[in-house]
This record gives sequence, C-alpha cells and structure tokens, in this order.
Amino acid sequence: MRKSQNFIAYHKKPLKKTHEKANNSTTLNFSLSVFFIRHAQVFLSSLGRLWRQPGSSLMTASVIGITLAFPTGLFIFFTTIQTLTSQWNSSAQITLYLKHDIKHSQALLLTEKIKKTRHLTDIINISSQQALDEFKTSSEFGKALNIIENNPLPETIIIHLNSEQSVNKIENLQHQLEKNPMVDIVDLDLQWIKKLHAFMNIAKRTIVIISFVLTLAVIIIIGNTIRLDIHNRHAEIKITKLIGATNTFIRRPFLYTGFWYGFFGGLITLLILWISDFTLSTPIDNLAKLYHLSLKTDQINSSLALNILIISSTLGLVGAWISVNKHLSKIEPN
Repeated sequence: MRKSQNFIAYHKKPLKKTHEKANNSTTLNFSLSVFFIRHAQVFLSSLGRLWRQPGSSLMTASVIGITLAFPTGLFIFFTTIQTLTSQWNSSAQITLYLKHDIKHSQALLLTEKIKKTRHLTDIINISSQQALDEFKTSSEFGKALNIIENNPLPETIIIHLNSEQSVNKIENLQHQLEKNPMVDIVDLDLQWIKKLHAFMNIAKRTIVIISFVLTLAVIIIIGNTIRLDIHNRHAEIKITKLIGATNTFIRRPFLYTGFWYGFFGGLITLLILWISDFTLSTPIDNLAKLYHLSLKTDQINSSLALNILIISSTLGLVGAWISVNKHLSKIEPN
C-alpha cells in the first residue's frame, strides 16, 4: 500500500512542474500583450494630442522640416555634382605624340600594350596620314600642304581615362608613358582636375558640418517643445506621481510626441524636396543637354524617403529623451 502511494506521489511531481511552466508561459504572454497594448495606446493618444493642437503642431513640424530640408537638399545637389564630375573625368584624356620615325605598325603595337592598363575607357590610334587628311579637310591650308613632301604630323594615341581614376593614378600613368622610348610628348592637363577635386572635397566637408549643426538644431527644437509640454502638464505629472506612477510610465507619451514631431517634420522635408525637384528638373535637364551630359534629376526615391523619415523620427526621439530626462526628475510631489 505504501509503495503504491509513493508511486502515485512520484508521478504527480512532473505534472505539477508542467502546470507551473504552462502558467509561467501564459503569464509571460499576457505581460507582453499588456506591454504592447499600453504602448499602442500611448502611441495613438500622443498623436491625438498633437491633432487637437493643429496650429502649434504644424508650426513645430514645419520648422523641423525646413531645417532638415536644407542639408538633405545639399546632399542631393552634391550627389548631382559628383555625377557631373564623373562624366567630366571620363572625358579627360591623355594624348601621346610619338616620335617622327615611329611607323604606324609600331604605333599599333604600342596601342595594344597600353590597352592592358587598368581603368581606361577607350584608346584610339590616329595614324600620321589620317591626321594629315583631317587637317587638310578642317583647315584652309589643304592645298598648301600638298606641296610638302614629308608628313610633319606624328603618329598619335588618344587615351580616354576612367572616371574612377584618381589624380595620383593619372600622374603615375603619365610618368610611365613618358619613359617609353617611342613617345615624344605626353599631353595632359591635370590642373582643372586637381581644382575640381579640391573644390569637391571642401564642398563635402562643408555639407557634413552644416548637416551636423542643423541636426543639433532639430534636437534642440524638439527638446524645447517637449520642455514646454512638460511645463504645461506640470500639475498632471505631480498628480500622476502621487498615485504611484513611475518616471518610465510618465516619460512614454513625451517620447512618442517627440517621435511624431520628427515624423511629420520628415514628411514636410519630403514635400519641400519634391516641390523643389519638380520646379528645377526642367531647367536642369535643358542645361545638361546644352553640355551633352546625362543628368538624373529624380533622385528622391523611396529609399531616400524612408531614410529621411527614419532619421527625422530618430532625432525626435533623441530630443524628447534628453528633454524629459532633464526636466522630469525636477518634478516631485510635495
């Protein structure tokens, strides 16, 4: 009899543990559900609070949108300029004038050898006879050149450079070509490329500095707005703390308010950029056609729009977090 009782008691223990695990799992799921429901309620209630104050909310979001539109517009403009400079770099070229005693067959062999060099888009060989014929056609001295027995023009090789080539790589290629015994003159103008790269470097750093300063401005704007909101709800926060609410609970609606300010500011930024792009696209296209350049103006795609909204919303959260942590601890019930 005692053995049977021990047997039953032994087999009841795992069942108890199983029930405890099930209860713990149910409690955890319930806690997570309550957590997400409360956050969803505060998320929507903070949006409703802004909706009930459309004037001040729109004004704050507009200031944020204009502040973010400036560095974003500079970034798009810089990207466009980079596209143009890549096309200008690809049009840069090295012209090799070979020595007069070099024959056309030797020039072709040298051309094939140079083709093996990396980062070249194209290489053209112009024979001395072809150069002379073109000069006769394009100049007014065609008949006079017929009197000359020997062709004064040398074999010529034109090397088109890839846009990925840096100034140092171009200079190294120039020095290598100058050492070739078949080459007489290497014609390359690097000054405009150096000036262009220097200007682009300065422009890039300037945009980074402006973006950093205006990002701080957005954080300050949102932080100051949340500070005023905390001040207006001073009595409400005191009463909430008296009934036992924690700082985390009180902080939550202000954080979501900062998020909404940043989100709507990002939407206004996109609106400004789209209006600017629509207004400037036609004259920019006309200007690009005059210089025979292919320029893409519609750079405000879904990826850029998503990044703007993520950045603006994150800045809203950061500004609200800083302001709430600074001012909320000062409010304590008497």
